[in-house]
Amino acid sequence: MRAIGAKNTHFVNPHGLHAPKHLSTAYDMAVIAKTVMENPQFREIVGQRAYVLERSHNKEDSLVETRAKFLNLYEGAEGIKTGYTRQAGYCFVGSATRNGRRLIAVVLNSPQREQDTIALMDYGFEHWEPLVLARAGIERLGLDDDTVVERRRQEQRGRGHTGGAAHGTERHDLHRPSRTRRSPPASAAAATASAYA
Repeated sequence: MRAIGAKNTHFVNPHGLHAPKHLSTAYDMAVIAKTVMENPQFREIVGQRAYVLERSHNKEDSLVETRAKFLNLYEGAEGIKTGYTRQAGYCFVGSATRNGRRLIAVVLNSPQREQDTIALMDYGFEHWEPLVLARAGIERLGLDDDTVVERRRQEQRGRGHTGGAAHGTERHDLHRPSRTRRSPPASAAAATASAYA
């Protein structure tokens, strides 16, 4: 878990039921969710609203329906996982995508986990916007475009490359959310929650 940035998580069992040394944080759960949502097969599984389990010829098939009400309540909802133990209360890790942006929200110990998740998602989609921090190949931030092009040319000359700095270079943008000064809704603030874009 530490390799992906979940530094305050320690799992002692695979099922998540209570154990004295089994622990995590909302932030770590969001980091884990972000990582697993990069897997298309995982996204397909957690996005299922219902699934028919085909049984052998001696038993009837079973319809299994998700307990994640969020999937049916929120536009762009993708899953992920409900949870409940007496010690942790009602929990939910949710993901939603709109206009190519995925947000992940974690709500812990909330009797209104769906409403709190929706409030966090609405707040995130309404008040956070992606900003370009750096383009691929640029090490320092805050440089204007002319300085960046000149820096790339110098770096490529130093490595024996010729030609323009940006020609043929694959570009990837690194984004971070930009928060406004508004506070999240009171219902969301009451829950222990984390949003990770």
